[in-house]
Amino acid sequence: SGGLLATNEAWQSLFARELGGEPVVSFRLLNTRLSEVAGGSDLDLSLSELTLGRERTVLLDRGTVLCLRGGSLDDSVSLCWIEDVTEVARRKRLFDEFERLVTGGAWSLNLVTGELVISDGVWRVLGSGAKAAMSTLDAWIAHTDPADREELVRRIEHAVSNLQPYEHEYRIHPPGGMSRIIHARGNVVGNERGEPMMAMGVFRDVTQEREIQAELNQAQKVKALGQLASGVAHDFNNVLTAILGNAELLRMTLNEEGEAAGWADEISRAARHAAGLTRRLLSVARRERTTSETVDVNELCDQVAAVLGRSIDRRIEVELDLAAAPALIVGDPAQITSALLNLGINAAEAMPEGGRLTMTSEVVDVDSSAAASLQCEPASYVRVTVADSGVGMDRQTLERVFDPFYSTKSEGTGLGLATVSACAASHDGAVDVQSSPGQGTRFSLYLPLPERVSPTPAGG
Repeated sequence: SGGLLATNEAWQSLFARELGGEPVVSFRLLNTRLSEVAGGSDLDLSLSELTLGRERTVLLDRGTVLCLRGGSLDDSVSLCWIEDVTEVARRKRLFDEFERLVTGGAWSLNLVTGELVISDGVWRVLGSGAKAAMSTLDAWIAHTDPADREELVRRIEHAVSNLQPYEHEYRIHPPGGMSRIIHARGNVVGNERGEPMMAMGVFRDVTQEREIQAELNQAQKVKALGQLASGVAHDFNNVLTAILGNAELLRMTLNEEGEAAGWADEISRAARHAAGLTRRLLSVARRERTTSETVDVNELCDQVAAVLGRSIDRRIEVELDLAAAPALIVGDPAQITSALLNLGINAAEAMPEGGRLTMTSEVVDVDSSAAASLQCEPASYVRVTVADSGVGMDRQTLERVFDPFYSTKSEGTGLGLATVSACAASHDGAVDVQSSPGQGTRFSLYLPLPERVSPTPAGG
């Protein structure tokens, strides 16, 4: 008949509260469902809805009729239990709304139980393999970039302990997916005693935004450098010409063995070095090749290796493996030679105690996925790789390695690797670097072939 014979305190507390304090005297929710089962069967009420009052709908989850006895429904008695999961449903609706508004998804952390809930939008960004491996807070933190991890933990702990809003940006490396830059923000909620109970907020994938910003910053640097170089190069070269000319005249008037002759020679050498710096500045600033002709990349590698073998530390072993065939491109041989020399010299300087410098060439096919990472067009390329067994670089250095005027050496100009980047750009190619502290460095210069060939995949 729907009448209640007995209820426990939790039942009374839930329904009496929702009905304005009136006791529950009838509960007819089961009537229509009971008619569907025979005597003695269990009845699953999972996610049935019960409307209470005007504003609340209780979702009955895992509510099951444990026994049903009697010959007919009129004299049957059922024993059941229910769970109010309204809050869970409300959070799910919030998550769905967050996902509609942001590129990424929503997150929720129960600070009492440690339960971490992350919406499906986040897993779509991070890849299918991330959900199983990163479903707890500890696992999530373990997949953040090591350089960002300590600061992430510090900010979370500060927000929780002070019940303050949380906002942070960090890199994350999901298993089986591409590394992403995540911008997370949220709030921490406490109870009436000021104890932290819940934190929730949103994730945004800002990887593309940061990449575009980095490209814009680099373009602005190069533009400023071009304006500077173009503005001063002509006048500076006139000054250097006068210095060189007068140094040569002075040298002609001095005794070969005199101390002053050595000073004059030093003036000439310094002026020629300054002229070379001016040419390199213009090369970086213009980012265009001055000549275009057929170039055999393997032949240039041979020449550069020969120069390096004669000029760098004898404790460094130079190895060649030139497998590119064909290796003919259209480009500026002087600019490419300068780029390869800079890579070789940079590799040698990374091995103060000696080591191995390897220069290889091969033809590779850069597909659309690799091209997006390298920031070039999908095509066939001659890839020249210069690798060393030196000290390597940390992530902070890698992020700035191609910046003009940036150098980790006390006497460096910061233009060597910038000219390599300029060479790649002027030939519609790309340059890539892989390194870690103590593990050496590997630079790869991609130069496009004029015609498509049968290549090796770019990941090989």
